[in-house]
Amino acid sequence: MWHSKAFMLQPRKPCENWAEKIVAMGADGAAVKLGHRGGVIALLQAEIGSFIVPFHCMPHRLELGMLRVQREVSMIGQVYDLLHLIWKTYHLTPKSMRELKALGAQQSQ
Repeated sequence: MWHSKAFMLQPRKPCENWAEKIVAMGADGAAVKLGHRGGVIALLQAEIGSFIVPFHCMPHRLELGMLRVQREVSMIGQVYDLLHLIWKTYHLTPKSMRELKALGAQQSQ
């Protein structure tokens, strides 16, 4: 088991002084979390302090950027569609998956 997973599975006591330790909050950008009036960050800042820095989760921002590029650049959209079709063909069809494995076994001999 990898170290981080082992750490996460350990039973822990609840952190009683979390409000003294918090400095930032990352979320997916939804208004319910990062909204400046009624979002979780606004409530935390009002209760604990305005020093808490809100930030939009970087992997989610990257995903949104990639989706935008896919929509706006037709060639990238076509490549994505082709890769998705190939994935669907082999992932959803057991016969195609068997044939692909057999072909791979032939190639490795």
